Amino acid sequence: MRALLLSNVNVQPLRMFLKPWDVTCGNYNSILLELSDPNSEACSPELQSVLCIIDSDAMMGEALYGEGTSDQCAAFLSALEHFCSTHKEKIVIANTFCLSTRRWLNFADLFHPQSLKALEIRLNEGLLAIAKANRNLVLLDTEMLFRRHGEDALISDSFWYMGRIRYTNLMFRALAKIIHQAANAYANRTKKLLILDLDNTIWGGVLGEAGPNGIALSEDGEGRCYRDFQRALKAVQRTGVLLAICSKNNLMDLEEVFEQNAMMILRRGDFACIRANWDPKPTNIVDIAETLNLNADSFVFIDDNPFERELVSAAIRKG
Repeated sequence: MRALLLSNVNVQPLRMFLKPWDVTCGNYNSILLELSDPNSEACSPELQSVLCIIDSDAMMGEALYGEGTSDQCAAFLSALEHFCSTHKEKIVIANTFCLSTRRWLNFADLFHPQSLKALEIRLNEGLLAIAKANRNLVLLDTEMLFRRHGEDALISDSFWYMGRIRYTNLMFRALAKIIHQAANAYANRTKKLLILDLDNTIWGGVLGEAGPNGIALSEDGEGRCYRDFQRALKAVQRTGVLLAICSKNNLMDLEEVFEQNAMMILRRGDFACIRANWDPKPTNIVDIAETLNLNADSFVFIDDNPFERELVSAAIRKG
C-alpha cells in the first residue's frame, strides 16, 4: 500500500508504526492545500491511499479558548468532501473530531451557546455525511481510543511544545492499528470465522465433569464473565462473522447443554460448523475451514489452553 500521510500537526512518528506500508509524510500543516490543489502529491495516480490525521484542538485554534471561529474545521470538511468525490479510486482514511478536555468553559460547556461539545457533534455529523456520500472515505472513531487509553496517556504537552508532536507513541501505535484494521475492512480482508473452544472458554469448568447444568454460566459471580463473553460473541456474529466450535468433548454432551442450559446465550443454530470430538484440534480446524470453504488466514481460534493454541498455530504455519 502506497499512502500519503497528511495532518495539521507533526505526525512523522506514525510512519514507523504503519509498516509495511510505503508511507510518505506531507509537509507540516499542509493538509488543506494537499486536499484542495489538483496538482498536489495527494492527487498522484501512484498513491492508493490518503491518510488524514487531524488534531481537533489545533484545528480549532483560538475557538478552543472561546475566541474566534472554527473556520479551519469547516474548510477541512469542504476540502475533504471535494477530494473524496473527485478521487473515487483512492481510499481516504480520516479520524473524527475529538476535542480534548481543555475546553474554556469546562463543566459549563454542555449548557453554553458556544458549547464545544455541540460543535464537535456537528462537525462529526458533517464527516459522517461526507462518508455516506463517498464510499471511499473510511472514518476512524478517535473518541474510542481516548476512552480506552485515557487522554493523559495519549497526549504529550512536552512533545507538542518542543516539536508540534501532539501524541505519545502509545497513541501512534493505537492509530496505526485502527488504520490497518480500517483498510483491511475496506478491502474485505477482515476475519470471517471465529473458532471457539468450549470448556473454560465460553463457559467455566469442564462439561464432562460438571454436566450441562453444572458449568459456570450465570448472571452472578464467575459465570457472569462467561455469559457476557457469549453476549460479545453474539454481537460479533451480528456483524457477519461466522462462529464455529472446535472442542475435545462428546457431541451428545454438547447437545444437552444447548437443550437444557437456560443460561446459554449462544444456541446451536448460531454455529456454522461444530466439531466436538477427540481428534487433534489442528485436524478439526482444517476440516472446518474446508467445510466452510475458507482459508486459514480468514479465521481466529480462541482457546484457554496455550498448548492447544500453539499446536494450531504451528500446523497453520506449516501450511
